[in-house]
Amino acid sequence: MQTVRLAPKLNKNNRKNLFKQLFLLFSIILIQILSFFKTDSFLFVFAFLSLLPVLFLVKNSKPVRAAIFGLIAGAISLSINASWLGSYHPIGIVIGMLLGAFWFGFAFLLSSIIFKTGSKYAAMASAFVWVLCEWGRSYGFVAFPYEALAYSQSERKLAYSIAAFGGTNLLGLLIALSGASLFYALNFYFKKPVNKIRGTLFRAAFALLLIAMAIFYGKMPRGNSDGSILLVNPGDEQRPGYFRVALLQPCIKKQKTVEAYNNAFDKLSALSIEAVKYKPKLVVWHETAIVPPIEWHFRYRPNREVYELTARIKSFLDEYPIPILTGNAYVPPEDDRRQKEYNSAILYKNGKPEQHYSKIKLVPFSEYLPSFLNFDFISRPIIAHLGGFWNPGSDKFIFRLGSASFASPICFEDSFGSFLASFDNPDFFVVLTNDSWANSEYMQQQHLAMSRFRAAETASIIIRAADTGSTSAVNGKGSVIHELKSMEPGILALDIKLGVTKKTFYEQYHLFIDLLITAFAIFFTVLAMADKKTAA
Repeated sequence: MQTVRLAPKLNKNNRKNLFKQLFLLFSIILIQILSFFKTDSFLFVFAFLSLLPVLFLVKNSKPVRAAIFGLIAGAISLSINASWLGSYHPIGIVIGMLLGAFWFGFAFLLSSIIFKTGSKYAAMASAFVWVLCEWGRSYGFVAFPYEALAYSQSERKLAYSIAAFGGTNLLGLLIALSGASLFYALNFYFKKPVNKIRGTLFRAAFALLLIAMAIFYGKMPRGNSDGSILLVNPGDEQRPGYFRVALLQPCIKKQKTVEAYNNAFDKLSALSIEAVKYKPKLVVWHETAIVPPIEWHFRYRPNREVYELTARIKSFLDEYPIPILTGNAYVPPEDDRRQKEYNSAILYKNGKPEQHYSKIKLVPFSEYLPSFLNFDFISRPIIAHLGGFWNPGSDKFIFRLGSASFASPICFEDSFGSFLASFDNPDFFVVLTNDSWANSEYMQQQHLAMSRFRAAETASIIIRAADTGSTSAVNGKGSVIHELKSMEPGILALDIKLGVTKKTFYEQYHLFIDLLITAFAIFFTVLAMADKKTAA
């Protein structure tokens, strides 16, 4: 009786091809991790190579297998580069892996389909597809822009110059195109029997030029002030044309009980009293520095212990001589049932909440769940483990205090270039954040990099008040001028020059730039599809 073979046996060539594919997959993961590890070292160069093994892999893989490889690469690399997600909750790592798997898998699948045309434009189109997938990862309910190629260059001067013109999407595209350039060069080298060097160098010229420029321009300096941000010592007199701010870093960490809330306020009030020595015009507390909504609990008093806490805070704010900007839950005064609650920045002056801004871009799953997912079997376990959800704000509010105007995006919101670019040109930005849950200086520097690119994109001063770090000041070029030591309490007092903000090309045309990148991605993809008969 003849035996029917259910699956073809791997012959020598198939095994060799699979080995090559697995080697390329390992290279993709390793290069992706190294690109974001110690960005102040020479490892930033790996980012320019990151698309090279991807293109060789998808070229020699069928679409389904390419998608599987993408799922694996995305899940592993994002879970390692954002391993701090697990500090919030183990489910955080799972969500991060799923996001990485989806977008990498999608990019690998599309690129493999494009390469099946055999077109000479396939690598070019794949570079645009890659950047579109990174862009897609920064939009929608599950937006998570970490590990985008641009942020691998967070210590390079050239990166910030490019970002000021075209944002991180343009920067990411140039990095992706450098990978395509090297792919064309190596492909030519291995296939051309004679006159290899000239043709190879010609095709690699774009990548080599970009890498050389990144090296030549050098590292973005830290601590070298351009005069827009000046450090203040206790007793210093106010400089004309400047606005003085004191940023507090109390290192509170966890707040889950009334006792913890009281301990947190002890630290905040002590630092605030010390901050008076600096003669600031504004004192800034971090995101959710006070968790229970102060005004709501003081008005409706459903819980005696929490009411006593809010009464204590109110008494302090009434007597404190300087306006305070604090992160606090906000409930509209007329909402006696507390049906809507916002993660907000509230400006207290003479004990009264005069102005407030409510966070618009909420962190998926931990802060917000859209209505189409808001079923009991989904929301109940999340609320039980992570706490309740916030309502998204809607108004991009500009605070005004004396001669200064400022916007106060909260935490995760500084991750989105087009979002900060859409604010109405304030004198400076004050980012309130609380990254203490991550317990990771690596994460703090990744988050700081987001603020740095937003500063360059908008040519705006960005100051940051954080619980454990990074409490810092960034000038309009993306350079960190002053920074408190991570995980240690302290005060960062600054004089901020007013009237220096200007609209960059990116601020004015960021939507057009993103649409143009999308149009070119579609153009090269269509061109590749129409070029099927052209040899690769």
